[in-house]
Amino acid sequence: MPWALLVRLLVRVLAGLFLWRVTGSRRPGTGRSVPPQRASRLGNMPSASAIRQSAALGWHITAVAGFAAVAAVLVTAGTTLTVLSPRWLGIALLVVAVIAMSAAALEVRSLLRLVAVRRRERQAQALRSELS
Repeated sequence: MPWALLVRLLVRVLAGLFLWRVTGSRRPGTGRSVPPQRASRLGNMPSASAIRQSAALGWHITAVAGFAAVAAVLVTAGTTLTVLSPRWLGIALLVVAVIAMSAAALEVRSLLRLVAVRRRERQAQALRSELS
């Protein structure tokens, strides 16, 4: 794999972590001392909430893709080893693949829950703007 792709992936991950940290650390109730003007201004901005939600969705999508890729590799390796030589190793890899698949299923479930919450919030916002 070329180094440029790895560096670009690392920069994207670090930028996502930075945005998550910036938008999440200034929420009221985190225990940090934030000037009141800054906290109230950020609390009223819907963009901070949108950035947090987008970052959460991105992390869940990345986790689902990662667990699915790991599960696919483990199923392939486990099936091959079960058929060919050390069957105990193939069975162990297949068990780990089932664990990875269940982790991916849990991430998909939480991702769908986040999408539903986001949809409800947007509908509530549209209703509020329609009524005012």
